[in-house]
Amino acid sequence: MPTAPYPQYNAGHRLTDTPELLEMILLELPSESILFAQHASKQFRSVIAKSRQLQYQLFLIALPTTLPSKDIILNPIITKEQTLPHVPLYFDEKETAIAYCWRKGRQRIYCTKATIEKDETTGQKWVQLQLRSLFFPRTTWLFDKGRQHPFGAGSWKQMCLSQPPCAVKWRLTMVGKFDEHRYSGRVPSVSTMDAFLEAFAAAAVVDEGEHRLSNNIYS
Repeated sequence: MPTAPYPQYNAGHRLTDTPELLEMILLELPSESILFAQHASKQFRSVIAKSRQLQYQLFLIALPTTLPSKDIILNPIITKEQTLPHVPLYFDEKETAIAYCWRKGRQRIYCTKATIEKDETTGQKWVQLQLRSLFFPRTTWLFDKGRQHPFGAGSWKQMCLSQPPCAVKWRLTMVGKFDEHRYSGRVPSVSTMDAFLEAFAAAAVVDEGEHRLSNNIYS
């Protein structure tokens, strides 16, 4: 009686059965591809969850802040041009404060740019955020009603804004018909985006005053 043939394992099967090899390959991929790979199979998900290096690359574990500041990089998943404006941020003009959830009287503001800046004297680096409102507050309120957290409840809140985490400075421009009102502030180094939003809301806001526009928006 013939015996059943042994299953033939191809290169793909051998790859998923070798965690060390799979980790080496995943480390060569962009962060977004690694995130998608988590949904490929249980083996992929297990390797990603157990690999500290992959967790660093996904900005899910903070690198030690003792590393040289020259190594600071922004999280490409959060800070890319297509997703950065969707970070949930609001400005409470009455309280002169930043918030991360909508309430009556708060206006939606948008993060338009994130860069790494450096003090040439001290060599210290930080993340610089540029924030801006739209002129028509009613329009932005209608657009965001029911979408107080446009990113959803995904793992982005557990990600770091930069690796390693560092201080964040920001400048906000509230746009009016004839002038702009500017504010600025600083957030100390925090690990996750969730902690960053909490610190952002609690940080002191510096009122830099009004700056009249040379031409109003209708000219």
